[in-house]
Amino acid sequence: DGFYAIYATNVGREGCFMKPEVYIREFVHPDDAFLVAVQVRKTLESVVRYFSGELEHRIVRRDGQVCNIRVRCHVVRNAAGKISKCYGTNQDITGEKELEKALHTSREKLSLAAELACIGPWEYHPDRNLFEFNDEFYAVYGTDMAREGRFMSPEDYVREFMHPEDAWMMQREISQIHAARGTYTNRLQHRIIRRDGAVRTIMVHDKIIRDEDGKIVRWFGANQDITEQVQTEAALRESEQRHRATLNALPDMLFRVDMEGRLLDYRIPDRYWPWFGEVKGPYRLLGEILPVPLAGQAKEMIILTVGTGETRVTEYCGPVNGRECFLQIRTAAINNKEALVIIQNQTELYRARRECQRLERLNLVGAMAAGIGHEVRNPLTTVRGYLQFLSGKEKFRDCAEMFNLMIGELDRTNAIISEFLALSKNKAVKLEPRNLNTIIRAIYPLLAVDALEANKSINLELQEDIPLLDLDEGEIRQLIINFVRNSLEATADKGQVRIKTRGRGQDVLLIVQDNGTGIPASVIEQIGTPFVSTKDHGTGLGLSVCYSIAARHRATIDFQTSEQGTVFLVCFPRARDC
Repeated sequence: DGFYAIYATNVGREGCFMKPEVYIREFVHPDDAFLVAVQVRKTLESVVRYFSGELEHRIVRRDGQVCNIRVRCHVVRNAAGKISKCYGTNQDITGEKELEKALHTSREKLSLAAELACIGPWEYHPDRNLFEFNDEFYAVYGTDMAREGRFMSPEDYVREFMHPEDAWMMQREISQIHAARGTYTNRLQHRIIRRDGAVRTIMVHDKIIRDEDGKIVRWFGANQDITEQVQTEAALRESEQRHRATLNALPDMLFRVDMEGRLLDYRIPDRYWPWFGEVKGPYRLLGEILPVPLAGQAKEMIILTVGTGETRVTEYCGPVNGRECFLQIRTAAINNKEALVIIQNQTELYRARRECQRLERLNLVGAMAAGIGHEVRNPLTTVRGYLQFLSGKEKFRDCAEMFNLMIGELDRTNAIISEFLALSKNKAVKLEPRNLNTIIRAIYPLLAVDALEANKSINLELQEDIPLLDLDEGEIRQLIINFVRNSLEATADKGQVRIKTRGRGQDVLLIVQDNGTGIPASVIEQIGTPFVSTKDHGTGLGLSVCYSIAARHRATIDFQTSEQGTVFLVCFPRARDC
């Protein structure tokens, strides 16, 4: 029964005795039957007095299961050569075979993985000062063990395979190993030269195990070809550098934001940081960087963009840290949780467009004035002349007051026509190198009289070393007079107007500052537009004339206004010959 248990049966079913050919027919796997029959015949025909043999083959159990067994047989013969005893054991080795098969498969997979991963194992024998390599190791170097040999000294390895510029690394590694205590694990990256001449990069993983006395018991490791990885990492770094360089070249603020307004990443060019005051980053929320109205507007766009997947564009016009700004906000969905917010400062573009529109209106008015000015002036001159002539007649002596009123109105009409003509962009100007301070000092007495009559004052703060400018003196006088008279009219009793000049690089600034109540918000956008005035009896042409004069001098006008007063700044370019 102990024998038959291997075959899933028993003596009661099979009997105690069985001929070899019956055993083969009943239990031996058909594919192994011939092998078993040959081995039985060899065993029985052997003339050796004491014979021992071993055979592995498959069997088919009574339950149909195929198993592997190991048969150990012993034969004893007498002096005459006749078999006196034949006995043995059958052992079920199915589990052992399955383990061997699994181990073999594992080794094949490991070998294949090492080949695919370009990994070559090795071991160093300190007592012989030799590395032990195999074909998997040499495959990394484009060769094999048959050509190179199983063993190689460190010096030969350095000479045969390491890149000359990296050879020093081996000596450093050995020095570190000898200086270390206990178990030592390290990684070393260096270049090699394969047998085909290709330069590759490998990563050496090694481990040192020492005994209690610090003696090296085992030193082993593996070399892995990481050339593609190194090349990919280098390409990635280069790509990131190009990407960052591109982003840094962009003038826009970029934010990667989730649906809750949390900042996942952001990039703000240096020129924008003054908008936000002192840098206190890193920031976590969009509202920590941007003003609340702007952050709220951006968050609403993020929700709409992520929800629909559509790119959205809007504009924001308002204060940012005290600066009036005109911004374009663009949002694009990254995925269903994040969006990219691009904020572009279009303040200068907005001002330039506004300036172009204003200049177009000025040019239109100037063109009209140039076309009709002379036609209107000629009859006015005639009328004025006859009024003066008639006012001297004795019979009109009682109407002198009315004649003077009519003549005054004609003079005022003529002055308005002169202002119209000053708006023309084609008006001839005579630009000559002039000192702006000299012009200001020349007209200061006239301005001071105006201020004195209004119980106000004018102070000069002129920088002495400013460069010469290309100026038409008559036009610059008109520009200064218009600015100063506007400032005087904007200030209360005992008000003060300051006229300054400052150098700024190659340019010169003319600054006219008052301490009035500021320009009403309702007309700020229309400053410089013809017929726009805050005065009850103003023509709205004074500042328009100033803008036209500035344009003919290649100068720009800017202003700042608040409840504490208004400052006009005219920036003149330096004379071309200076």
